[in-house]
Amino acid sequence: MSQSIFDNFEAGASDYEISDSESDYIPSASESSDDEVEKNAKKGKQGKKEKRGKKKASKSSFLPDSDDDWDEVDGLTLAEYRARLQAIDEDEDRALAELLNKPTWVDMPFNPPDFNFKGQLETAPDDGMLKTPYQFFKELVTDDMIENIQKNTNDYALEKNGKELKTGKKEIEAFIGIYLRRGLLQASYVRAFWESDTRYPHVADVMARDRFEALASNLHFVKNGDITEADRNKDRMWKLRPWLNGLKQSMAKIPPEKHHSVDEIMVPFKGRSVLKQYIRGKPHPWGIKLWGRAGASGMLYDFEVYQGSITEKGTDSIGVGGDVVIRMTSGLPSVCHLLSASSKRQIQFIGTVRPNRLKGLDLKSEKQLKKEGRGSCDSKVELNSNVFALRWYDNRAVNIVSTYKGVEPRKMVKRWDKKERKTVEVPCPDAIVEYNKFMGGIDLLDSLSALYKYRVRTKRWYLKVFYHTVTMALVTSWLWYRRHCVLLNVKHVKLSVFQARVATALIETKRPVGRPSSSPLLGPPARKVCKRKSPVDDVRKDGIDHLPDWAVKRDRCQNCNAHAHMKCMKCDVSLCVNKDRNCFFAYHKA
Repeated sequence: MSQSIFDNFEAGASDYEISDSESDYIPSASESSDDEVEKNAKKGKQGKKEKRGKKKASKSSFLPDSDDDWDEVDGLTLAEYRARLQAIDEDEDRALAELLNKPTWVDMPFNPPDFNFKGQLETAPDDGMLKTPYQFFKELVTDDMIENIQKNTNDYALEKNGKELKTGKKEIEAFIGIYLRRGLLQASYVRAFWESDTRYPHVADVMARDRFEALASNLHFVKNGDITEADRNKDRMWKLRPWLNGLKQSMAKIPPEKHHSVDEIMVPFKGRSVLKQYIRGKPHPWGIKLWGRAGASGMLYDFEVYQGSITEKGTDSIGVGGDVVIRMTSGLPSVCHLLSASSKRQIQFIGTVRPNRLKGLDLKSEKQLKKEGRGSCDSKVELNSNVFALRWYDNRAVNIVSTYKGVEPRKMVKRWDKKERKTVEVPCPDAIVEYNKFMGGIDLLDSLSALYKYRVRTKRWYLKVFYHTVTMALVTSWLWYRRHCVLLNVKHVKLSVFQARVATALIETKRPVGRPSSSPLLGPPARKVCKRKSPVDDVRKDGIDHLPDWAVKRDRCQNCNAHAHMKCMKCDVSLCVNKDRNCFFAYHKA
């Protein structure tokens, strides 16, 4: 569920379309009377604040009605409004920019700006070859990131336990591969993958259980002693910072698409952490909050962890959500100034907004719109910045602000009518249609991430963020792979198959040929696992269809451990029968 530009804001189109959450980028509306506007304009008073409690400007009387040239304002276009405003100001000492800084909402048609998408969309590879799932994943999770984990994990284990862990880059990759494989086959607890009754060979045969737990308990991303107390107070994510920065840099290299949205991502966590948040309405309301910028396809291009009061703020802060949008769009080939009056703005936006964030905006109440019927709406245009505000009534009132979409052309959308008990068509403004079409990038990413993600239980909250970012990297690499499949006209595999292939490639990498390196690439080999299996007692003792069979190759007797050619056809275990003992009988009756 996306939220809005002030409240939580989703993105539309232009060069790049951005959405935001809880950004206060619209300044308070002027609350002066018409007489005071005229008086201040003539006397050239600069920056004088008007007293509160005065009568607000009416819908069509922003400009003084005492001058003959200003009598008819309802029929003027926005360009004519600005031309007259500039003509008055040229004769006065007061700067036009100062007047433009005071937003004024007027009842007039919205004229969207002329813009064309100038971004560079991704094209098909020159060689016409499709990369493997492993190669797409390694574009995001690079060798340098893996090597950093390997080095710091070894250092932390030596510092903590007094002995070396001797893990290598390939073993860290295998560790991540096991995590991905566990997501394909969920189990209620970790050790179930190694226990005899619930054993999963694709995990148990790769790494011994104790070795896996040793890696999980010593997993580290930074050397604790290198981080000063000041740096720790400045960045609460310092334990994971190298991994996060590496992943952000990798995602920034993905060619962006046209429509983007900025919204919250929740990492489920109910343990103790100063970063834990509660957001009502989310699938996982308790957790650690991330801000993410994703395309309409769900592909993640940038993210950051919300750190509360110490979150980075800009010099000209416009609220939490607004600052996030500014930071997350700094990497795009254009500059984002939220609600800027500049006509050269290259990023257009659209999003929902709380009514109390638009002071001075007088739209019809929800009660009035309800009387007019479903599909009714009311709108205003901000005179100076050409921002369009809309209130549309569906089941309830929805508030939208936009810089590039207005009411027209309206489209008919289907809605269920409870009273008539049938589907009816409701007129829907163009801004609402655009918002609904491109608002769900982060929501799509969340839903895909939840499909095959193993729910790790840990008290170390930063590991929750680590595992979640691994899953987001996998989903993003799959979406990137799918984009290439479309460009090359090749059929793509589904996410579960893609995840399985990435996990297999991470696990089944071989030792490099040649002289051994001074630094270990792989940890000690996994202990050879005995594959002898035994049926449950209820099957073993049921006395039905337990018939002997002859095996050419001898195997160990399940009962006495001697070599035997005979085996039970039903239990599929070797059992011996000779003059000294009858293990076949003893095994099925004991």
